[in-house]
Amino acid sequence: MFKKYSAILALTATSGLLQVGHGALSSLMIQQGGRLEFNETVLGFLVTATYIGFLLSNIILYRLLPRVSYIRTFSVCAAVMTSLGLLAPLFNNELGWLFLRLMHGAFFCAAMIVCDGWLNTNAANEDRNKLIGIFTAVNYLCYGAGQYILVVADEMPAHAFILCALFMAMCLVPMCLTRFAEPVVVPRAEYEPMSLKTAYKIAPVAFVGQLLFGVYTGASWLFIRYIDYLEVPAQDQSTLAALFFGCGFLLQVPVGWMADKMRDRRDMILWVSVASMACAIVLCFGHVIPYFVLTIFVVLLGATSSTLFSLNIAYGQDFVERSKSSDYSGILLRMYAVGGLIGPPIVSFLMSTIAPYVLFVFCALSFAAIIVVTATNRLMPRYRPAKSEQTSYLSPMSATQLAGGDATVYSEIEIGPDLPEADAPEESSSDLEVGPDLPGETASEEAYSDLDIGPDLPEEADSTTADIVVGPDIPAPTK
Repeated sequence: MFKKYSAILALTATSGLLQVGHGALSSLMIQQGGRLEFNETVLGFLVTATYIGFLLSNIILYRLLPRVSYIRTFSVCAAVMTSLGLLAPLFNNELGWLFLRLMHGAFFCAAMIVCDGWLNTNAANEDRNKLIGIFTAVNYLCYGAGQYILVVADEMPAHAFILCALFMAMCLVPMCLTRFAEPVVVPRAEYEPMSLKTAYKIAPVAFVGQLLFGVYTGASWLFIRYIDYLEVPAQDQSTLAALFFGCGFLLQVPVGWMADKMRDRRDMILWVSVASMACAIVLCFGHVIPYFVLTIFVVLLGATSSTLFSLNIAYGQDFVERSKSSDYSGILLRMYAVGGLIGPPIVSFLMSTIAPYVLFVFCALSFAAIIVVTATNRLMPRYRPAKSEQTSYLSPMSATQLAGGDATVYSEIEIGPDLPEADAPEESSSDLEVGPDLPGETASEEAYSDLDIGPDLPEEADSTTADIVVGPDIPAPTK
């Protein structure tokens, strides 16, 4: 059991270090942009530019992944992100930072797709959600830990940018040292990117669910404006914000474990969506309920809703070919980004025209839409493939050799209940293939019942057989 989970240690460490640098850089550019007196609209576009970059990540993957290996693609992305982090202090203007955020979002999304596709390629269906849960929980923790770099930015902003770049560069160390089986790279001549239509047909619940979850996540960034409406002390506002955005790791592993035990992951998606919708409805009345109760439901909503991301990915990956795992993860992540672009402007308009509590009305409606889509699709039974139906596995050595282009020293292993075990024949074959230079005479079965050919044959034959020397100038021996 320990060996199974330790196998993802390198990918988890890589993603965690990347999240520290990414989270710190994202917040740092917003903070320093305010100190540079950037327009409020520009600061908003700094967030939007990241999501737009997510949509452009497929261009990077299409150009790199079919041509080079997973490790090299990730290395390129990490190197570019490190360079962008170091360039940020040199561009103290709005257009420069918008371009940096756009490029950073594209390469960050591509790097995370590589990690996610690598993980899902090697994860079995019976423990996929647990592995993704651990992976996601570490990402949440590291993203939050990266915010402490902002303390350095108060006195030494340039040093803070250097620290962000340092973490994004260090994420290459565990990735390059891992012995985890690298997925097979499809040659570019044979590579066909997965279409949105194909991704939708694979798992409509995961496809639409990830879009709706992105709508909720984008809207939830306006939680800061909501707690301003509550008129609580500044210290309590910071506490509520930290709990809401930082508790996403709490239920990742337990929910993932339960989802792996269920026959159909859509049941867990339904239960989590119902619980999240109930919490959102309660928070609509946050201005009249006690602060202690408000805190409890903020924690519950932050912890339960965040599990939908990994549940959608795990459910969709149950039905995807291993060679298409990265393509599919990329499409789901881009659908999440599209939702992140849709949610904020709609909610911002509603909160300014009606009331701040409309934020959680909108969130509740988003979860209700997920429930409707999942429940409707649930009427068409579709269960996870059984373990025995997974027939293609590659050992770490063979995967590495395949990525390097050596197609002669490995073979794909077919595993399944329909493959009978090969039994050794009881009697050796009596038909001997004779080359063109040999006469068509063969020894009789009495003198040659078993022919052992190999380096372990003694130099002298026993009394029942004679040495067999076969060559173009020597006739075949007779009795």
